[in-house]
Amino acid sequence: MGGYSNSNISGDKTEDCNGYYDYWIVKTDNLGIILWENTMGGSSEDRLYSIVQTNDGGYILGGFSASTISGDKTENCHGGYDNWIVKTDSIGDIIWQNTIGGSGQDYLYSLVQTIDGGIFWPEFLIPIFPLIKLKIVLVVVIIGL
Repeated sequence: MGGYSNSNISGDKTEDCNGYYDYWIVKTDNLGIILWENTMGGSSEDRLYSIVQTNDGGYILGGFSASTISGDKTENCHGGYDNWIVKTDSIGDIIWQNTIGGSGQDYLYSLVQTIDGGIFWPEFLIPIFPLIKLKIVLVVVIIGL
């Protein structure tokens, strides 16, 4: 399971946040007992909205980030928020990551793995100017795993 958290070490969380919000993934067994968990993010806001188990047993995580290079982030954002795609192995360790977006606000809420092992997502793009205009754009991006 996955989501985002601003909790530091407490309760079931064994890692501090790097920023305001971080991705937080948790693997449990069939009884709900935690097997492992991982907190990942940069110095600002990173929100996980989609997690998909991949054909190789790892996971693709998708959401959005406002963090610069810091903590676990290896790329700066291009705008206010950018899509942040993270590929992990079967125990939640980062294999690769990609920050994708433009100069506005880019929000990723859902991922799907394709038959050929790529991924795609619909994207909601909200340009900063003019603030009163909301533009929704469907973007399909395929990344080979």
